[in-house]
Amino acid sequence: MGVLDGKVVLITGAGGGIGRSHALSCAREGARVVVNDLGGTRDGTGAGSAMADLVVTELRELGAEAVANYDSVTDSAGCERMVATAICSWSASQASVTNSLSSGGGFIAPEGRISVNPLRGSGLGNWGMLSSPLVVSA
Repeated sequence: MGVLDGKVVLITGAGGGIGRSHALSCAREGARVVVNDLGGTRDGTGAGSAMADLVVTELRELGAEAVANYDSVTDSAGCERMVATAICSWSASQASVTNSLSSGGGFIAPEGRISVNPLRGSGLGNWGMLSSPLVVSA
């Protein structure tokens, strides 16, 4: 029995890197996972479904329940569609993990607590790019 059995977790930036690792860890603990990834490059350009789809396939091969979502965390309508994906798939969304745009990530608990590790030395010029996925998705 995993600590996330039956819980629905929305993970942004889950098509690779740390986000993929979060998706795998949550699935191994019994979570149903919404794998969100815009499919773009690390600089935020482009889009595609292949990255998210690959992780969904990987999770399903492990026996987990998973669905993909390809919306951008910088778009409020996209964020609504992410949550709608969870609700339409499993009638719930209990937690989200944000990893988008290599922002340093964070965790948004159901109570609204946010823990963020911004990139050090990035300067104020990059603050909008670093914070917008976290602020918009929160």
